[in-house]
Amino acid sequence: MRRRAFLELVVSPGTGGDRNALAVELAPLSGHDLADQPPVVKDQMKAMKAFDATPRLGELAGLSVLVANAEFDPIPPPKLGHEAVDAIPGSKYVDLAGASHGVILTEPDRVNTLLAEHLAAAETNWSCG
Repeated sequence: MRRRAFLELVVSPGTGGDRNALAVELAPLSGHDLADQPPVVKDQMKAMKAFDATPRLGELAGLSVLVANAEFDPIPPPKLGHEAVDAIPGSKYVDLAGASHGVILTEPDRVNTLLAEHLAAAETNWSCG
């Protein structure tokens, strides 16, 4: 049940296939069975709840900032991504449609392409500016 609950967080709704096979496939990427979350996860969740960088986001103005959110990500939901973009002048928002929190694991090519394009554009803008 814990393995399936974890997959519900990281895999987008409607993803077909054998969830147990997917858990086995993803386990080496996390270094443990997905049913066994390391103790640090609880501490990470507490820290995320306690810290709010929102008042400082405006300090990123002038930098090439990309905010990408998976459509079905519960941690952080797209609403928070939109709020971040609104607080960072000149930033860019990309919606990773159909994806969830684990998009970097389930669709690495998609994420790597997005990042490569953003970094290339940022480098071009920086060298021209």
